[in-house]
Amino acid sequence: MSSSSNPRPIVYTAIFGGFDVLKSPRHPDAAADYICLTDDENLPVPSPWERRVVKCDRSPRLQARYCKILPWAYFPNAETTIWHGGNVILTKRPYDYLTFIATGSDIAALPHPKRRCAYKEAEVNIHDRRARKSAIQRQMRVYENDGFPHDHGLHAAFLLVRRHTKAIRKLGKLWWKHVHTYTARDQLSFDYCLWKLGIPIADIPIHRGSHDAGPYHKRLKHKRRAR
Repeated sequence: MSSSSNPRPIVYTAIFGGFDVLKSPRHPDAAADYICLTDDENLPVPSPWERRVVKCDRSPRLQARYCKILPWAYFPNAETTIWHGGNVILTKRPYDYLTFIATGSDIAALPHPKRRCAYKEAEVNIHDRRARKSAIQRQMRVYENDGFPHDHGLHAAFLLVRRHTKAIRKLGKLWWKHVHTYTARDQLSFDYCLWKLGIPIADIPIHRGSHDAGPYHKRLKHKRRAR
């Protein structure tokens, strides 16, 4: 372990293009750092959040994906990070989330409350026009031709707990490649990349049937900040 490594967990999120209004966690902890990556130097940041303005080199949506997928680009000395979307409130203390990566897995996420199959998720994305139909179909053909099983599992990627090991960095590199190459719908590629690299994942408990709440999170509707 590097002498410059930071053992404090970093809780972070990313808000670009004024897409969300940041909320405080239910149980802030002085033993963790809370950092919001943003392109808005005037973004309101309630306690205990710290605003960190970064350059937006891509579309706001894709820049937020980049922050989510590659945390070590912004926190090179961090040992662990807890990511959540800008519309999510954490309802436990940071160290409660780290218990999921204490043994056996270096990454944890919420299992999808409604689907267990990336191919079914792709169908929903096509139906709801969340990305170009041809791009989604191309992506899923690549996965199917590679042998990625149906019903392998599906995770909702708006809450991620990670230990920054070599394997997890490799996962981030592959995941970003797929998001950049195919579609920005990162849930379509997340479980494929885990499967491809043989990385086990721990499940964070969630209430089945809804994205909006669970023992460890509360998810609000996206709300743009008035400028």
